[in-house]
Amino acid sequence: MSPKQYLRIMRFQKAIEAIENNATVRWSKIALESRYYDQAHFIHDFKLFSGFTPNEYMKRKTAMLNYVPVD
Repeated sequence: MSPKQYLRIMRFQKAIEAIENNATVRWSKIALESRYYDQAHFIHDFKLFSGFTPNEYMKRKTAMLNYVPVD
């Protein structure tokens, strides 16, 4: 794994943690706090790593961190 890929995964994990720890989710704030360049890069990586857009993830997520049922 390249250093760049590792950092992308770490940013994604930070974003997931922020989503789980906040009652109100503001995507732009999560993107910035997770050190994404902008919200578009955040959404791209989110879909790449999870298979869902952030909004789809929120609709499907359960109480278990990093677990989303796929139909």
